[in-house]
Amino acid sequence: MTRAATPSLGPIPTFSLYRGDGAWLETLAGGFIVTPNLDHLRLLTLSAALRRAYAEADVVLNDSRFLDRLAVQGRALCFPGSDLAPAMLDTLQPGARVVVIGGDAQVQSYLARAFAALAFVFLNPSMGYIQRRSERRAIVATALAAAPQIVFVCTGAPRSELMAAQLKRAGYTGAILCCGSAFHFLAGAKPRAPKAFQRFGAEWLWRFTTEAATRRRYIADALFLLRHAGAFLRLRQRGQARFGSYILSAGVIPARP
Repeated sequence: MTRAATPSLGPIPTFSLYRGDGAWLETLAGGFIVTPNLDHLRLLTLSAALRRAYAEADVVLNDSRFLDRLAVQGRALCFPGSDLAPAMLDTLQPGARVVVIGGDAQVQSYLARAFAALAFVFLNPSMGYIQRRSERRAIVATALAAAPQIVFVCTGAPRSELMAAQLKRAGYTGAILCCGSAFHFLAGAKPRAPKAFQRFGAEWLWRFTTEAATRRRYIADALFLLRHAGAFLRLRQRGQARFGSYILSAGVIPARP
């Protein structure tokens, strides 16, 4: 996979959304994949650590049909992580090893049944694990020892991305996907939005109305969108825009000054 996130334009990183198609899934050999949505774009303005993690990603893949309709306009592949995670599992040969970081007992039981031919290793970090260096190191050591073909990190942004970047820095060369609630949807632990909501980029609206815990996040995202309305308009018109401390590119190659 071609590297899609590069810290360019001097000190301001540019994150380029993947502009190819889904064919690379068939020959997936490795790579750190992040799947930004509107919430990630907001968090990237707040966290230098998250921007550094994104700069280490090999593929930056648009997670949000809402973002595609709003500003990306088909310039980059839109492949939500909730669809990508099971698609990646489907590419694996029987006996392939998979590490899943995060996920409750229902998720683990479902994956072990639904993908019985695969060898899963489930790791359950504590709630505040990302603040504990010793726990992160233990997770990395266990994951490396398992020698998996794919690692899924399901502990929520920005924790998942920070953990994945640390795993890559430690020398892991297989595929890593940060996939949020993907397996919770797959296992039925959380209801996913109906297909009509997904198709029209309104999955956020479904979650806002059905998951009370997400409401504060979506309100913050809405305020971020309003504050950066001009940047989203430039992204829609030009395929590139600056959002505070970083630049997002879709369908264009960023020019150097």
